[in-house]
Amino acid sequence: MVSNVIGGFTILYTRPFHSGDFVEIAGQSGTVQEINMTYTMLSTPDNKRISLPNSAVVAAQIINYTTLGTRRVEINVTAGYDAPPRKVLDALLRAAQMEQVLSDPAPQAVVTNYGDSSIGYSLRLWTTTADYWDVYFAVMLRIKDIFDEEDIPMTYPHLNVHLDK
Repeated sequence: MVSNVIGGFTILYTRPFHSGDFVEIAGQSGTVQEINMTYTMLSTPDNKRISLPNSAVVAAQIINYTTLGTRRVEINVTAGYDAPPRKVLDALLRAAQMEQVLSDPAPQAVVTNYGDSSIGYSLRLWTTTADYWDVYFAVMLRIKDIFDEEDIPMTYPHLNVHLDK
């Protein structure tokens, strides 16, 4: 109990987060609902309440997703070797053309790897913390729609077997 009160003083003094911030503490993610002398209360995106003892909070790594006001969205996809990489990169950048996507820093599409049956790509873009999930899901859908428009097949792991007679 004493360690929780000391932890409460530490949290109130250092202010690593505030009520309303979306944080990850000791592997638990949620919006800070309450900070008192003995525990910190989080509300998860699926409407669960998590009570974390302040002694555990001050001992844990704290990730505050709200503090800076912006977050990077990173979406990884694969496309077949038949799809020209520049065409795929252009399609990914088109998918990022949304009002909620920040222009500075500009969205970036890159080749990340050459796999056994596909080429890996990553789309990185920035948005406000408040728009993060809306942008993430909208861009995911836009990527699929644009890939379909451009006849860019999304691949999955597969194996070709060639039999010699």
